[in-house]
Amino acid sequence: MWQAARRYREEHDAEGSASILVERDASWWVWHPKWGAHTNVGDPGHLAGHGSFERLFDPAPLLGGAFLEAIGTGRRAGRPAIRLRALPRPEAPDAFFHGWGRIEEPFDLWIDAERGIALNDQVAEITAVQFDVDIPEELFASPFPPDVVVQSPFADEARDVTLDQARAALSFPLLMPTRLPAGTRLRTAVLPPGDEPRRVYLHYVVDPGARYDIAIEQAASGEDAIEDRSRWRSVELQGKQVLVQEEEVGSERRIDVAFEQGGVSILLHSNLPRDEALRVAASLEKTP
Repeated sequence: MWQAARRYREEHDAEGSASILVERDASWWVWHPKWGAHTNVGDPGHLAGHGSFERLFDPAPLLGGAFLEAIGTGRRAGRPAIRLRALPRPEAPDAFFHGWGRIEEPFDLWIDAERGIALNDQVAEITAVQFDVDIPEELFASPFPPDVVVQSPFADEARDVTLDQARAALSFPLLMPTRLPAGTRLRTAVLPPGDEPRRVYLHYVVDPGARYDIAIEQAASGEDAIEDRSRWRSVELQGKQVLVQEEEVGSERRIDVAFEQGGVSILLHSNLPRDEALRVAASLEKTP
């Protein structure tokens, strides 16, 4: 991961190749060897969610979900560091702490003694870090291979709409999540091109820092976007069967949940913890 003023880049290993996100001013580009090329074509209304490592740069939310006890000092990632023991707060076992998830088990947390960033969490660890260095500008250019075809619901013709506009345009009911993690906000509601859109994309992020993202694609019943069902498994969710697919993308774990409800085909993508993502999926309802 590289970060500078109004510029950002992160890379993950994905199926033997690199998954890359680049942000520069209002523009972002995402390249994935499986999912292809995506961009917001400079539209500041469409932002990109960052990977799980970004939460390490703001450990303050842990104070709401854990007791922190200083237990020593040392060096971590080549840096002077303070070692803390993070213990769950028993009065808040189900709280959601801005990217850090639930603190269910004690773990040792290392904090950079000079910069105040976390050098690890429950599943990830920074092994090397540098500050105040010059980063080549070419790292913040579009990462797309030559002649790539951009396939994105956020192309020029797509429409960023209000929820009322989406409801009026769709031929099926729009379902909304009624249970979301604290700090969640709707970033965009997008309709594809055409006068009679057949699907809608809702994109939520969890603040601060958009550390988690939730994308909910909805279409008329029978028009789900699943091409290969062999990689999905069926699980029961509040008395109904849904399809679930989970995969590791670098240090981040993502989950997809697909099901039909009330005449609507739903496909939810998220980097939320599994149980949290399933709770969001189960909460979808038709609202005024």
